[in-house]
Amino acid sequence: MSILSRVRTRSNPSSPKSKTRAPQPTNQGYNSSDTSSDGSARLSVGGIANIFIGLRRLEQRSKRPRTITCTSGAEPLTHPLAQSTLSPDSVKVNFAHKDTYVCAGNGGVDVVRLLRATRSAIVEQATTIGANALVDERWSYSINQPKNRPRGQYKISVQYAASAISADCRDTPQPVAMDKIQSIPGLMTVISRNGE
Repeated sequence: MSILSRVRTRSNPSSPKSKTRAPQPTNQGYNSSDTSSDGSARLSVGGIANIFIGLRRLEQRSKRPRTITCTSGAEPLTHPLAQSTLSPDSVKVNFAHKDTYVCAGNGGVDVVRLLRATRSAIVEQATTIGANALVDERWSYSINQPKNRPRGQYKISVQYAASAISADCRDTPQPVAMDKIQSIPGLMTVISRNGE
């Protein structure tokens, strides 16, 4: 057979040697989804497993506590410097102050700064009666975390109570029990304080 006749035989679809073979099925493994002959999507074992993993992660996120609560302790505390000038005859005037802060959810919460700001409001009130130091301090706060952190907002409620005295020392401008403070890492952006 000449080369020309071979070429004609290959190009002729009616030739018995040019029968088309049916495509062999291939093993494509476990894909997340396959398409059936009618065009509808069909999930494989791997796809179903991925769905269950995603649902489990959502369930774990929903169980995380959204509110962080902390206190300075059951008993009031006094800074050592103020304690050294405190005498049984010292006149104490009780003060309490509460602030509500709103912070951006894409950052953190610096609780030390918030406690210091609320405490300074008590110090300002104390100066109106001639007091210059705080004793018997206690604080508590709660942080309500946003569901959607990047777009949401933190809502922090801070309560501070103390007794004001007239002392020979300057007031220590720091909250007590700083070792018990739990902050949220990140750069804090205060949006409002008491709605202002």
